[in-house]
Amino acid sequence: MNIQNDIYYQIVNSMTFPMVIINLQKKITIINISGEDFLKTSSKMLIGRDICDFMPFSSPIINLIEKCITENSGFNEYGLDLSNPRIGIKKDINIQITPISKDRIMLIFIDNN
Repeated sequence: MNIQNDIYYQIVNSMTFPMVIINLQKKITIINISGEDFLKTSSKMLIGRDICDFMPFSSPIINLIEKCITENSGFNEYGLDLSNPRIGIKKDINIQITPISKDRIMLIFIDNN
């Protein structure tokens, strides 16, 4: 782990809500403990995997990530259904997607259930 990732890791793990940091190829680079619990998978299984693998098929989150990458701008979306067999049925969330550097994007999940 390099110094930049180590700093992100410390910040991310201090948060109590699920947070994931991805690169521009949508690969998970950092996830906090709440994020592991939210996605029901350990960081060892998540790091390096595409975030889209953990989203429902045709989820609007995938489009928001693309828009964040192309426009280099943050977005909030409310009342999204993130239901899938791994996460659970009827998972209503709010999400904040924000660029945090030239090659990293932060996703914050807020569970409405």
